[in-house]
Amino acid sequence: MKKQVKKSASKKMTQSDIIESINDKVIKGLQEKGLQWLKPFKDGVTGSYSAISAYGTPYRGGWNQWILSNTAKDNGWVNKWYTWDNVIKAGFRVLEEHAKNPTIIYLYMVSYVVNKDGEAPVYYHKVSEIPEADKDIAKKIGSYRLYALYSISQTTIPFDAPSLPAEAEDLEYVDEAEAILKAWSKEVKLTHSSQARAFYSPSLDYIQMPKKKADQWKSSGDYYKVFFHEAIHSTGHSSRLDRLAKANMKFGSDEYSKEELVAEMGALYLEAITNIHCVVDDYKNSQAYINGWIKAFKSDEKLILDASYQSTKAIELILSKVA
Repeated sequence: MKKQVKKSASKKMTQSDIIESINDKVIKGLQEKGLQWLKPFKDGVTGSYSAISAYGTPYRGGWNQWILSNTAKDNGWVNKWYTWDNVIKAGFRVLEEHAKNPTIIYLYMVSYVVNKDGEAPVYYHKVSEIPEADKDIAKKIGSYRLYALYSISQTTIPFDAPSLPAEAEDLEYVDEAEAILKAWSKEVKLTHSSQARAFYSPSLDYIQMPKKKADQWKSSGDYYKVFFHEAIHSTGHSSRLDRLAKANMKFGSDEYSKEELVAEMGALYLEAITNIHCVVDDYKNSQAYINGWIKAFKSDEKLILDASYQSTKAIELILSKVA
């Protein structure tokens, strides 16, 4: 079968060009159809009121929904859209008569740039793509990007074909939280695993976390909060604040309960100052966790006050490493 060649893209648009193009399309739609242009419709094939992607998820941006939905409605097409690469990945092709007529949308995307003296800037789409040695100097930037899409009706893909499997994406990069993670990772080794388990190893002095991917965590906030918890534990190493070596860390012991309270108090504080947001009901979970340990202490106020004091020392040590 003859290989289908991707059509060359037009000249690169500036951010101003893209914003002007979005405005022009919205204005044109309103002028031609009035408020009806903004009205969603239910697609007879997908059953959705939204323009959806090859992965079965709605496209972001109200303007994109309006552009795609109206294009589908005007042409009698299914309101499910693929990039050229999506079509090829699915094992099909764009119909020849439609190859030169994609529908253009604009997505606001976050990327990262590394600037080094005397070198051209290097851009990365994901944090995971950045070389480890450059992560400390990488800066997060946002920009609009142009995407050429084809309705499934413009391709040889059967309408009942399953959506493409979603790719595991990097979690959102939160600057304040990432600064703490980067700084403390220089103090304590941080490893990532496919296992859904996070822990700090006092004997080997390292923190293990599940991979920082969307298929492992409900949100970036959940990832950072768990990292903060384990980081607080790691401050107790004999080379730092020396809490752990002196204590009986057997599960259920008073010392174990106290250390868990120290870690959770510290994690809650770091969560607050970095302004991260967890998908799970984080405060209630932490509060229930802490209340359980407090009950185990049988209202021993000195023990609780000492845990609070130790937590404060741990927080101060971690924050002292952040430039």
